[in-house]
Amino acid sequence: MAKLSRDRFTRLLRDRIDKKDAYPPLETRECRFEPQSSGGYEPDFEMSFSWRGREFHFVAEIKPRSSPRYVKDALRDLKERWGGQANGADNALLALPYLSSSVVELFEETGLSGVDLNGNYLLQTDDFVAIRLDQENKYKESGGIKNVFRGTSSIVCRYLLQEPGPHEGVSQIHTKLQALDGRASLSTVSKVLSTLSDELIVEKGDHIRVLQPEKLLTSLRDEYRPPETVESIPLDLPDDKTERENVLTELLGGALWVWGGKTSAERYATTTLSQEDQAYTRELPLAEKRIERYRDKRFYNCILHESREDYLYFGHDGHWASDVQTYLDLMRGDKREREIAQDLEERILSRFDAKSKDEYF
Repeated sequence: MAKLSRDRFTRLLRDRIDKKDAYPPLETRECRFEPQSSGGYEPDFEMSFSWRGREFHFVAEIKPRSSPRYVKDALRDLKERWGGQANGADNALLALPYLSSSVVELFEETGLSGVDLNGNYLLQTDDFVAIRLDQENKYKESGGIKNVFRGTSSIVCRYLLQEPGPHEGVSQIHTKLQALDGRASLSTVSKVLSTLSDELIVEKGDHIRVLQPEKLLTSLRDEYRPPETVESIPLDLPDDKTERENVLTELLGGALWVWGGKTSAERYATTTLSQEDQAYTRELPLAEKRIERYRDKRFYNCILHESREDYLYFGHDGHWASDVQTYLDLMRGDKREREIAQDLEERILSRFDAKSKDEYF
């Protein structure tokens, strides 16, 4: 859905509030819309909620966008305008298209209240709190990248975790991405950074800085999906790891290939060696005669996958997958693998520790 205009947002909000069950189990009482003031501090509308005989009145403003950066500024302005009003019965409320978890955190920090077009709300007064956040977002904004934490777009996020910066600008990041085998266009890099800025994960100013590395890594983890493959071939390769690598390099004619994340765990942590390796390459050779001598569907110790997922190869260390890719794969594994992933999480986030920040801020 395209971004909502203020007029359309207002119409949708009026339609919702006119319903008796607009924000159950609360009841909506009086709701009075006022024309927007050109120079004063008149609210966009006023409304009251009732609960078990008690009534709570709010002065409210309309904001037709829900990005955390946009909401943060709106809440600051709302608090300045209405937070110090003499009439203690009036509480400040912001109406948005959607109350996401990130946005709710901002409301909790300011102590202000919010409602959305879907029936969600967080109402906070000195002696009353009401929360409902289980309604699906039916008013998603379009125009950007659908999910920056998946697919090729995720390469930008991975780069920011691998090289904490600060960074001079979009072009510099794009150039360094390419040097690390990151196949993301300049346009994609720019759109991803804009989205991360809207989510308050990065700051875009004179330099580009990561503000919330933990949230960035968590978002990658939560949105990660295993790579799609074109073809997978089971192989019986030498037991020695070095010999195994040499054979794969020879079979693939020197083309780029990397171990999968779980196989790469031994590169970053002390762990038992994998009994079944996973390896990925962008394209298997057309002439498979060289591969046939190692193909074995019954007694194999390695599976070679053809996958066009660019993020698999980004930031690789020789034939090892990056530590971020290794972490993401391990987090989808068993208990022992998730424990190893926790060590990797500390390794990744340690790049943003206080000492490092003092050096580059």
